[in-house]
Amino acid sequence: MSSERGQVVVMDDSWLILEKIRESLALAGYNVRTTTSLEVAAKLAKSSDLAVIDFHMPGMNGKEVLEHIKRTLPADSICQFYLYTSDPEQASRYRIHGFDGAFLMDGPTMCTGRSTTVSISGCRQKKPWASMST
Repeated sequence: MSSERGQVVVMDDSWLILEKIRESLALAGYNVRTTTSLEVAAKLAKSSDLAVIDFHMPGMNGKEVLEHIKRTLPADSICQFYLYTSDPEQASRYRIHGFDGAFLMDGPTMCTGRSTTVSISGCRQKKPWASMST
């Protein structure tokens, strides 16, 4: 699969969700790497254009994950960070949590956002990530 559209890392505690998201983004032309590990996500973010992080995970939340990953990145990192959640209230507070944008989950796939939207295999995001338009 071509990675012309960008490198994406997705972190979630569910392998089922990770696989669904990976399939969707890979079909749209992205090089997608998935992990359930905080340390692996931090390592992969160093060479990614976008990191998508589940907000609800056992033992920590997405904000804590983001803070850890950002501490490990070089100052010139280009990686943008998006949270995803099934909770519309959490999605609306993505900036407060330190994220660049948010995806709102609808069942097992990433779907609707509420403001400016860009389609990603039938889903929309809260803040456009320029190279993700389909």
